[in-house]
Amino acid sequence: KFTMIAWPAMKAALPGIAGLVFLLCLTSFAVVLILGGGPASTTLEVAIYQSLAYDFDISRAATLTVVQLVAVVATLAFMRLFRQPPFATSSSPSSRQRFDSMTGFSWLAGHALIMSACVFVAAPFLVVFLDGLQADHWAILTSRSFLTALGVSVGLSAASAIAATLLGSIMVSGRVGADKPGSYLASLFAIAPNAILAFPPIVLGIG
Repeated sequence: KFTMIAWPAMKAALPGIAGLVFLLCLTSFAVVLILGGGPASTTLEVAIYQSLAYDFDISRAATLTVVQLVAVVATLAFMRLFRQPPFATSSSPSSRQRFDSMTGFSWLAGHALIMSACVFVAAPFLVVFLDGLQADHWAILTSRSFLTALGVSVGLSAASAIAATLLGSIMVSGRVGADKPGSYLASLFAIAPNAILAFPPIVLGIG
């Protein structure tokens, strides 16, 4: 019963989820660390970092950034091909589906799956938290280096949040204004927010 009800929504969301996971893996250091590092498992993101942090080869880093940008934008454009039409509107009775009303095996399987996912996500954070309890927190919180880092982090975060909110509002307004059937401009506004995944932070930092 759960599969029959949830499958249409899952089918519509799967292309976007798969594309997002692909983009995160494309620009992630974690994948390289899991595979053991080295030239055999280096991604574009790691190669860009190495070009700037170790070799300081700005031209090579710029070229790799362009390659990564093209790959990400092409992936986002490909994902747009699988965009599904919206389901029934909120005023339609068919759109009000309650998955928490299931009973029996479906209820048990659903809750077991959710709890397993929670344990999987929370376990690393719990280990870090327990290890951190052994530190001298007062000495850390009152150290000059920590206070300096905190001030810089808060300042950069506030400025970034304001800039991102303004730019996001502009992009949403532009997408709404250009949202017409077959509009390439609307597709551009839809792709642009996710294209930030293509820009390595170290490249933005160096400017």
